[in-house]
Amino acid sequence: KQFFLFVVGSDNIKDLPKWHDFDYLKNSLKFILIRRPGYEIPKKLEINIIENIKGDIISSTDVRKNLLEGVSISNLVPIEIEEYINQRRVYK
Repeated sequence: KQFFLFVVGSDNIKDLPKWHDFDYLKNSLKFILIRRPGYEIPKKLEINIIENIKGDIISSTDVRKNLLEGVSISNLVPIEIEEYINQRRVYK
């Protein structure tokens, strides 16, 4: 059986129940949770599968924040990704 994996950092875990159609998502996807420094992981989660793996401290939240504030993301993502985002004005 094929399925989608949804990767989410523990910095966003508390907001999952607020997501649009969260009930559908939690029943349709398998979640992978990446630990983020300074964020607790709730003992009881409303998610089918959680795989705790240690990840980089870089998060998409940080990337978006830097972009919106006009701060370079060259230290966070490969140059090809930065160019793609800038050329297509993804977050503008």
